[in-house]
Amino acid sequence: MFLADYHTHSHASMDGHVSITEMAQAAIHAGLQEYCITDHAECMGFFDRGHLPEHVKYFYKELVDKEFAEAQEALGSKIKLLKGIELAQGHEAPAVYNDLVRHDWDFVINSIHNLRGETDFYYIEDFGTKERCEEMLDRYIKEIFETVYMSDYDVIAHIGYPLRYMRHKQGFDVSLDAYQAELTELFRLIVSKGKGIELNVSGLRDGGNVTFPTLNELKLYRECGGEIITIGSDAHYPHYVGVGIERGQELLREAGFRYITAFEKRVPRFEKL
Repeated sequence: MFLADYHTHSHASMDGHVSITEMAQAAIHAGLQEYCITDHAECMGFFDRGHLPEHVKYFYKELVDKEFAEAQEALGSKIKLLKGIELAQGHEAPAVYNDLVRHDWDFVINSIHNLRGETDFYYIEDFGTKERCEEMLDRYIKEIFETVYMSDYDVIAHIGYPLRYMRHKQGFDVSLDAYQAELTELFRLIVSKGKGIELNVSGLRDGGNVTFPTLNELKLYRECGGEIITIGSDAHYPHYVGVGIERGQELLREAGFRYITAFEKRVPRFEKL
């Protein structure tokens, strides 16, 4: 079985905790063949800088380059290491996005963490009402289309991300079920552009049973001709690296996929599930 984790964060992210080498060591211990670091690059600037120095406005490139080289030297013979980036809110700041994407990446994630004029969904302590959640989901779907129309990326990340907090953290009875027509159009557009999506399995930790997107949405993506798909744990700690990857592969098989996608120098490669 081919095992790889294509969405993880080191302390070069504002919410990461350890070095790339420590995260890569965890990937080896988890039995992975490939490990990709995808530290945050928030194109509108970090809402919460955390431990990052003041000069780091969008992305801690210097630390990623330095620590990736160190990880390659220390562990490169034990696991295939890949250097990626998670570019967020690029549709709001295309000039910043286009600057950050011009680098020697193996893999580029395109994501949305917040809506225009709003903070990251993670930081919203109370969504208030179901109606507010639904209004924000309407906006989220519209903004996802904007990200898909961008030209330079490999996959769209964690589709359904707001539900991680609206539904699974705060308990509002909301979903993407009402957006099947929009998702069908979205997935067909992604396929037509030769791009893919990510299966984010962060919701499978600690006994959870949710992925972003869900199984039904994976099936819809496959029905729309979707083939390019990666799996990521979204790990911010070493003990989460690789968690949920095998279960994610089971879900992909159930959804009708025969292959998982890997990347190197932005070129997709298909590994049999």
